[in-house]
Order: sequence, then structure tokens, then C-alpha cells
Amino acid sequence: MNWKQIFDDPDRVGQAEYRAIHETVADAVLGTDKPGPDAPLSANDLELIGCMLGEFQEWAACLAARLGRHHLLVIWNDAKPELLGPFASEKKRDDKAREIRNGPDGKNHGLYRVSAQPPVAPIIYPYTGGFFETDD
Repeated sequence: MNWKQIFDDPDRVGQAEYRAIHETVADAVLGTDKPGPDAPLSANDLELIGCMLGEFQEWAACLAARLGRHHLLVIWNDAKPELLGPFASEKKRDDKAREIRNGPDGKNHGLYRVSAQPPVAPIIYPYTGGFFETDD
């Protein structure tokens, strides 16, 4: 097995995170951050790469959990954007949206749900018209 079989050419990927992982693993295993694609790998190298990638995966999961999935995008007076959160749950995010909507000038602010689950790009949803209506 060689380096290219595990890591494809990082120049084609263009992702900063991928490049950082690629360079960190390459430096630790092969002593260089730019190994050739045919750099041979021993059984010990493969074991070390597997361990490092496993740790990176755990770190990424912890980071994703810390970042949270539930945010609220507020466009104050339909002019100044601010991202609030993360919130521990959809309910807490939605409660904050209701609090803002029911506050001073609440109807002048744009309120949008933001779902973020790294590494996927965040998705922004408007609240439906009836969301802020109350039964009283």
C-alpha cells in the first residue's frame, strides 16, 4: 500500500481542513508534510495512520457537538444580521425567536432558523407565517 491509496492529491481537494490533516499525518508518519504519492508505508505506518484518523474523527464529532446544530439568524430591523446560538434544542431556539418577535419592534426583525451539521453547509429556513401566531 502507498500514500496515494490513503490520501489522494490534496491540491485537488482544496479544503483547508483536509490539507491540515494530510500534512499533520504525513509529517508524523513520514517526516515530511509533502510525501510523494508512491511513498511506501509499513504495517506500523498504516497502524499509526489509522489511529490518527480515528482521533481526528473523534475530535470532529466533539467539535460538531460543541458547535451545535440549532442557531437563529436575526436580521435586526431588516438591516443588520446577527447569528444567535448555538441553542441546545430546536425548542430553545424557537423560544428565543418568539421572544424577539414579541419584543419591541419584533415584527421589524427578520427571523430565520439555521440548521448546522458540520461538515455540511448550514441550511437557513424561514419561519412559516403561522409560527408566531398565538391562540389567545
